[in-house]
Amino acid sequence: MRRLAFDAVSRLIMRNPRQPLKRALLRVGFLLRDRSATRRLALAPGVELECRLGSRYETMVWWRQEERDELALLQRQLRRGDTFVDCGANVGLWSLVAASSVGPSGTVLAFEAHPTTAARLERIVRDSSLACVTVHNVAVGESAGHITFMESDEHNMQSLLATSGARRITTPLVTLDEFHLPALHGMKIDVEGYEERVLLGATESLRVHRPWVVIEYNPFYMGSRTLADWPPHRLLAALGYDAYLANVDATEAGATPLPGTWSARRYVNLFYRASPAGRRA
Repeated sequence: MRRLAFDAVSRLIMRNPRQPLKRALLRVGFLLRDRSATRRLALAPGVELECRLGSRYETMVWWRQEERDELALLQRQLRRGDTFVDCGANVGLWSLVAASSVGPSGTVLAFEAHPTTAARLERIVRDSSLACVTVHNVAVGESAGHITFMESDEHNMQSLLATSGARRITTPLVTLDEFHLPALHGMKIDVEGYEERVLLGATESLRVHRPWVVIEYNPFYMGSRTLADWPPHRLLAALGYDAYLANVDATEAGATPLPGTWSARRYVNLFYRASPAGRRA
């Protein structure tokens, strides 16, 4: 009976009702879920993600409530044969959707620092026969070496800046520039406050290839909520990039960039693209 009730609530959530009804349904859904259960989410023909309901993040993914607008933007931006880089790949939501867009002739580099999560993504990639995806169990930063972080109970909240957690994990640290990619069309950065370090290690790739960038803007890790005070924004602006909210409207002709005075109270994904003026640092 409980499973039937959960599935009924899940169907209502997936229909995307307006707030505040959705918030109420989400609360009920989380109360009804069986934490030992899984659900399979079809992301593309032949590509499925097994979502573990014990994770709030994966439950939201299965409900298709996690980054839906951003994934639509990703699919609009990528073409067959493109190269996409996923920094903070987690269980692979972005990487798997990107793989379906770039196809066998494309390239997806998925970087995930947590060894268990990276191994799980590797299994998904292997089972889905996605030869275009390469999973790297490393962290991405501004210099090569090693870094130690604290494990979080929720794997989508792992942070290289965390000071508390269940246990310490040491992982190799690489820069994106050291890969000397022959092409780079787009990248996603979701590394819980470590975004500036990733960009600092990718400045040459950004200058040469001018990829678009989706990056998480999270006031929790900032002393200020104002966009102009955010170090990743200042770095990208200096490289000639403009910021937009990460949805399909950002790709429309005449879309207006966000001003430096813009702010947000909660985390949101931003879309950066090289300005039409083509400014370079």
